[in-house]
Amino acid sequence: MSFSFSVKRSNRKTLSLRVSPEAEIFVYAPFRASDADIDTFVKKHENWLKSAVARVLSRREKYPEPTKEELLSLKKEARRIIPPLVKHYAAVLGVTPGKIRINAAKTRHGSCNAKGDLNFSCRILRFPSEAIEYVVVHELSHIREMNHSRAFYAVVESALPDYRRRRALLKE
Repeated sequence: MSFSFSVKRSNRKTLSLRVSPEAEIFVYAPFRASDADIDTFVKKHENWLKSAVARVLSRREKYPEPTKEELLSLKKEARRIIPPLVKHYAAVLGVTPGKIRINAAKTRHGSCNAKGDLNFSCRILRFPSEAIEYVVVHELSHIREMNHSRAFYAVVESALPDYRRRRALLKE
């Protein structure tokens, strides 16, 4: 099977692959990598690419792109649901979050900056409530640990002992 892909060259040292939410394949390559090196790399990872593209297409079928109206409705609902969850779990974790923003990001469920400001994609409302709670706790935990170390996951686990199961819901 041959794949159609786009190459993005930069001042990097290694080759890597990414399948976008639209099922497009991107190869990130160093400037020095030859076209033959890139083709060999893609062929070597053909099974992974088949699997990754299948997962993306399955997810798109299960969670089709919402219309503008649906996004507005999701944002409104997220503004109602997420702040109380943030308040509850902030108290559980003993942290003080900054501002809470709701957006429609496609590739990130949430984020936390150094000031403790939290961003959540309204799209997480399409997942089960346990997964939404995981995203909230994950971002709040960054207020204490601004990384994904063992210490960070210990903070997450202190609020959600079953966080691994909840996190898996986001990958289905």
